[in-house]
Amino acid sequence: MPDIRAVLLAVSVASAQVAAAQAGEPAEHRWSAALEEVAVYLEDDYIYAQTGAAMARHLREHAGDYDQAADLDALAQALTEDLYDIAQDHHLRLWTEGSQAAPSRAPMSREQIEHCRTASIEHRWLAPDIGYIQFPRFRSEPDYLAGFDGAMESLDGAAAIILDLRANCGGDEMAVRHLSTYFFDQPTHLVSSQIGDGEPRERWTLDAVPGPRQPEAALYILVDNGTFSAAESFSFGMRATGRATLVGIPTGGGGHFGATVELDSGMRMFLPIGRTFDPRTGEGWEATGIMPDIRTDTSDAALDASVEDFRSAH
Repeated sequence: MPDIRAVLLAVSVASAQVAAAQAGEPAEHRWSAALEEVAVYLEDDYIYAQTGAAMARHLREHAGDYDQAADLDALAQALTEDLYDIAQDHHLRLWTEGSQAAPSRAPMSREQIEHCRTASIEHRWLAPDIGYIQFPRFRSEPDYLAGFDGAMESLDGAAAIILDLRANCGGDEMAVRHLSTYFFDQPTHLVSSQIGDGEPRERWTLDAVPGPRQPEAALYILVDNGTFSAAESFSFGMRATGRATLVGIPTGGGGHFGATVELDSGMRMFLPIGRTFDPRTGEGWEATGIMPDIRTDTSDAALDASVEDFRSAH
C-alpha cells in the first residue's frame, strides 16, 4: 500500500510546478522538491497553523532564493535561519546527518552540544550541608535514571541541593518527572502541555522513586542560555510550584516540543507540534526564555550566588 503522505507530497510538488509555469516562472528550481516537502510538513503539523502556513508560503514564493545553496548543508542552514525569522522558534531547525556545525540561531554553541552528548552525571558535597548535582541531559534510559537515584541517595540529608543545569540541552519528559519527584512528598502537578488546539495534558510527578526524597531541602537550579528544552521544562515546573530558586542568566527559550522528521531530500527537521506551559497562568517560555529569580552578571557566577543566598537565609 503506498505511503499516503508521500502520494500527497508528490501531488503537491506537481501542483506547485504547474502553478509556477502558469505564472510564467521556471517550473523547477534547484531545491523545489526539498522545499515543498518541508512546506507540507509545516502546513500540516506545525504547532501554530497560521504560522505554519506562513512559513510554507514563504518557501513556495521564494524557492528561487535558495538556488544558490551549494549543498544540503547550506540549504538546511539557510532554511533554519529564514524559518526562525518567521516563527522565532528555537526548536524548528533543519540539518543533515553529516553536518557538524550548530545552526547559527541555536541557543547552544557547538561545544555545548558536544558536552551534552558526552558528559555524565556528577554529584558531590560542596559543604557538609550542601549537595551539588550536575548533568548534561534529561535521559530516561534505566542506567541514566539510576544516576539520578544514586546522586539523591548520596546526598540524602542535605539542607540544600544545587542542581547545575547550565549547558543542559534537554531530553525527555519521563526523566523530568523522575527527578522532579524527589523534591516533593506528595503528587504534584508540575506543568501542562498541549498539541496544537488539542486538549491540555497535565504533567505530574511520579508515584514513586527508588531513592530518598528531599522535600524539605532548599533547592537551587543553576541556569544559563544553554539550559534548553526539557531542562527548561524541569526548571519552569519547579519554580512554578514554588519549589526551587533559579540562579544565573536567562535560559535558551525552547518551550515547544516535537519530533525529528527524516526528509526524502536527506535533510532532517525537528518539527515542533506542541508547547509546555504553567496551567495557572497559561504562560510558557518559548523564545523569551525563563528569567532567573537571582540574576547574575555571568553564567559562571551562578554557583557562588546560590551558596551565598542559602547562607544568608540560614
